Amino acid sequence: MKLARRFTRLDIRVLRRLCKSLNNTIHSRDDTYINMIGFLMFLVVFLLLYGGMNSYVVLRLMSLWGLKRSVLTYLFIAIITLWFIPATALESAYGNTATRGFYLAAATWMGVVFLLCSLLLVYELVRFVMPVQKGTAGWIIIMLAGILTGYGAFNARRLMVNTIPISAPIQMKIVQLSDIHLGSTSRADLEDIIEKTNALAPDVVFITGDLLDNLNAKTQGAVLELNNLKMPAFFVTGNHEGYVGVDRVMGLLAKTSIKPLRNEAVEFNGIGIIGIDDSFNRKQLSQLLGNMDTDKYPFTILLYHRPEDLAAVTGKGIDLMLSGHTHNGQIFPFNFIVRIFYPYTRGLHQVGDTCLYVSVGTGNWGPPLRMGSRREITLFQLGPP
Repeated sequence: MKLARRFTRLDIRVLRRLCKSLNNTIHSRDDTYINMIGFLMFLVVFLLLYGGMNSYVVLRLMSLWGLKRSVLTYLFIAIITLWFIPATALESAYGNTATRGFYLAAATWMGVVFLLCSLLLVYELVRFVMPVQKGTAGWIIIMLAGILTGYGAFNARRLMVNTIPISAPIQMKIVQLSDIHLGSTSRADLEDIIEKTNALAPDVVFITGDLLDNLNAKTQGAVLELNNLKMPAFFVTGNHEGYVGVDRVMGLLAKTSIKPLRNEAVEFNGIGIIGIDDSFNRKQLSQLLGNMDTDKYPFTILLYHRPEDLAAVTGKGIDLMLSGHTHNGQIFPFNFIVRIFYPYTRGLHQVGDTCLYVSVGTGNWGPPLRMGSRREITLFQLGPP
């Protein structure tokens, strides 16, 4: 229990300091600098959290089973913590059967270790209420983690259509796709997403970032499936396009029928559509929307990957803001950690005079597991109340 408390307190302190440091970078005018610092902060936070979880899980299970620690123990913890980074790099570079298997194993372990960590923390509470034999508890935790992993893998394959009515002065059907994460998500998954989207027959499709996780040969070929969409489609970048390289992504999308919106507003069938590039700059919307004429249309939709800087949309004539990014944590109870950074992690919310919708994602990133949410295609039915 002492180890669990030290782990929790350390991560909370570090997360607070890193969040404060990241917020301080928004005062820089150099957006490239902001994004670089933001990515480095993300990587440090990720390694701290992930390393802490791996350490806690391995050391606590060894304690329950009465196993002694050694240098090999800590070497093992280091390997399983850093495993995901080379696995991602190799899959991004080559994208063959071997690298795919290596990546899936590393990504799945990430989900498994989070489940083990959560179950161990529950055990720490239960043992104060009732006596539990340590060795037995360890095996029960392993068994439950296995069951939950199986359910999470099954649930991650399910794709639902979520229909949302929106009051508007015009009639229109809109589909939002977000966080497809092609590379983590397969080409077959993308084909299924496109087939289901076409069956809904919307007037337009909005892709709100994180379409791609890498640009290996297989992924580049898979992106061309987007040409099978039977309606106009607009795209804004997410943070993963920044990791891959925005210019490279734009070059690939030029081979498709998808229209990127990059800090610009366009008119479509009588409504205004504003697309803003993703940025680690938490004042991105404030800085860009202030220079745009956002209230000249009878209905205006803002596409921005992250549900943040929401005060910037109030009073700007923006009727609907579509975001993603959060995945609602993807694996419960990680959603509680996500809420440290984003107050809105899923669903429809009223923010001033703007409706905000946060998609839980059409694909999965990293662990091919979902608990507490399902992948979604969101269908908005605009019309008079």
